[in-house]
Amino acid sequence: MNKETMERLQHASTQMNQEDLASSIAFIADFHGKVATWLPGESVDFILDFVTAPGADQIAPISGDALDTKSNFEFFMEKKQTRKKLGELLALWKAPRTKETLNQIDAIGLKKWLARNEFRSEDKPWDYLNRLHVLLFLDQMTTVIDDHQLTTLYEQLVRKTPVPTSFVRRQGEVRRVVNQFADKTEFTQVDLVRASLVRFL
Repeated sequence: MNKETMERLQHASTQMNQEDLASSIAFIADFHGKVATWLPGESVDFILDFVTAPGADQIAPISGDALDTKSNFEFFMEKKQTRKKLGELLALWKAPRTKETLNQIDAIGLKKWLARNEFRSEDKPWDYLNRLHVLLFLDQMTTVIDDHQLTTLYEQLVRKTPVPTSFVRRQGEVRRVVNQFADKTEFTQVDLVRASLVRFL
């Protein structure tokens, strides 16, 4: 990590300490508690409730035209194939983390499945699906869900080319840089705080 990146993250961490994240930490604990007690074959409906809740807005905000895609997201979440993939994602969450976890998230293919779906009105609900991944795998990602913003962060912090096309892979690389900073500076160990740090750059 170069000096400029280190200084930018250090500044972001001082800005962030002014934020009250207690309610958001409780929201994530509630969500992950539900995931932890979920068993294969049980309903996955609770995921939609959390991803569209006001608490999720505080953690990973959606803005502009993307807000109009909420009904399409709700429709997408009701599909049989979506539910199957959500079950696979929850099972992966419950498994121990490995170097392959991010690749396994991609392999489940919720984003590819969304790309194949058509909707009568508005755009595809990419930001809502990105938010779903982020809230679930907060220990592996950041709370930035806008694709263009994430790419910019990747270019600024990771500085590798070519930039991965995978949202999940870009998330993992940016989070890796944040974790390096956190480990060097003894920054907080709370996943939500680490995941949110880049929003203050």
